[in-house]
Amino acid sequence: MSDCIDDRIEGNFVFLAVRATDGSGRRAGVDLPMDPDELARFEGEQGLMAPSDYRIDGYSKDGIVGRMGFAPFRDDSPLEDVNLLCRAVDAASRSDPHAADKVAAWAECWEVDDPRVLAGVAVRSADIPIHRYSRPRGMDDLQWRGLDPLGRLGASMSEERGLYGALRSGGVADSFDYAGYAYAAREDDDRQMWCSDDGYIVDADLPNMPPLSARGLEDAVAALETGAAVMDPADPTNMAVTAAESGRAL
Repeated sequence: MSDCIDDRIEGNFVFLAVRATDGSGRRAGVDLPMDPDELARFEGEQGLMAPSDYRIDGYSKDGIVGRMGFAPFRDDSPLEDVNLLCRAVDAASRSDPHAADKVAAWAECWEVDDPRVLAGVAVRSADIPIHRYSRPRGMDDLQWRGLDPLGRLGASMSEERGLYGALRSGGVADSFDYAGYAYAAREDDDRQMWCSDDGYIVDADLPNMPPLSARGLEDAVAALETGAAVMDPADPTNMAVTAAESGRAL
């Protein structure tokens, strides 16, 4: 993929630049997420009727890209799939503020960059737990609030491992490098951990979630957006059933 676009698009999840593959050099930009019908109109107006007609040629660093820390799509990903992922994360974040962090951790853990698969993870993000940081007893609130997420993880680990008491006794608790400690401790730990603003995610909580059917995924995203529930358990593509079973059983 060619480049990032530094301009932040206020109020939009991500801005994508697409380049036509017909040799004309034509480029167009689109803000996602958007209504699927509006996206279809955009593609028609630009003459981009099939994924083979274009490549994603650039993207902004804000929105989903900024929150996840990487572009969760390939240059040949269909716009419809990227839009579905943006819609899914946007909708899931209304009830789960850690949805983007969980999808990012899952994507890295399982080495997946397919936006449809990641959209399926987003709609099931509530099944992935977040472990809250724990401020060590004796650490003042000002120091705690001054730590970045990795530092808070390190402080939490120092308390769990009995180190913080020794640091306080030695008079170095206020100057200790908690972020550096967390980084080193993670290297020696059998677990993989990903930091969020107020908690962390571990690899043991990231099950292999199989891709959902096209119908089930579309229904689930739409249900999240409207707050509706898909309630037909006899339908094997039913997201409400599939999400619960996949998130807990695998």
